[in-house]
Amino acid sequence: MSAKRSKRDDKESEDVFINLELEGFAPEEEDRDGIIQMLKQLLPKTANLRLGGLADYIISREKIGTVVKYSDYEAEADDDEDIVFSITSLINLFEPAISQHPDIADLRKFLETFVSSSKPSNSDTGKIVKVLTGASSEKPALLVNERYVNLPAEVAEKSVSALLDEINGLPENEKPTHIIVLTRAIKSPGSSELIYIQPEMENVRKFALAISETNVTTPTVDDEDETVTFVTMVINVPSLPEIVDNITSSST
Repeated sequence: MSAKRSKRDDKESEDVFINLELEGFAPEEEDRDGIIQMLKQLLPKTANLRLGGLADYIISREKIGTVVKYSDYEAEADDDEDIVFSITSLINLFEPAISQHPDIADLRKFLETFVSSSKPSNSDTGKIVKVLTGASSEKPALLVNERYVNLPAEVAEKSVSALLDEINGLPENEKPTHIIVLTRAIKSPGSSELIYIQPEMENVRKFALAISETNVTTPTVDDEDETVTFVTMVINVPSLPEIVDNITSSST
């Protein structure tokens, strides 16, 4: 396994500090199960998509994407090298990916239907659907930037920064024009204010060309209903450097 990024120490928790020797790697076949788990976090439980096929696509993209795992040294010591702490990549939702990968075609169709079901529907809903379908020659790609929920944004910071260079290095027929961001939030009882699972997404929202919110209610293990608000945003690719700078400066 060849390292793709330099290793770093990450600390988590207000009272208890956990030192992790983490390192970025290009996604490989051994990461498939970990990537599937990250996709389960990203997408609503109602999606009913073949996540294994999407994971295979992410792994197949040699020029883009990073998984963060234990460094080689720590993985050998703990026998846990296959744990994927975060994944950063893109799933192209335009040709030729749509024709070549039926699972991606299903993903795009799901996103179109999912966004269209947002309540209340507004002009942004239509804008997002138009971008998803490429109505005006847009080339959308879904951002996959998931991490263990209790880990800070800094864990994937280098991966996200690297994504900018990776996009620029893609062949022209694979370069997206717009990024679809799908992120989760909850609302406090009696409040309409969104609390983002990934706090940095509040800053990303400021740069969005269009935004929709879709509530998904599912039963928990305690048979109590849990409502999660999925926020879908459209981002112009040229805005990405400013967004990354904004997030980085906010976390320091």
